[in-house]
Amino acid sequence: MLTTDTEKVQALLARRKPRDYYDLYFMLRHPEMNRLLSKARFPRILQGLKTEEINFKRELSVLLPVSHHLILKDFKRILEKEIKKYVSG
Repeated sequence: MLTTDTEKVQALLARRKPRDYYDLYFMLRHPEMNRLLSKARFPRILQGLKTEEINFKRELSVLLPVSHHLILKDFKRILEKEIKKYVSG
């Protein structure tokens, strides 16, 4: 699992695709996965999230089930909140 986590975070840092940010959100919300994340990478991730102009709803709505669409409207803010909660915890 550590390898998968490392690959997911590396993909996010390299590509900055909406699906990479969503994978991070999923990992942050999962108790078994989030304990494997390195907090040292989060300042860079957070900076990218703040500076990237991504329409998460448009990009992710075709990939995710309808039950996940509600968070896409304000996904950037929601993910930023999850990151800050994780880093401070």
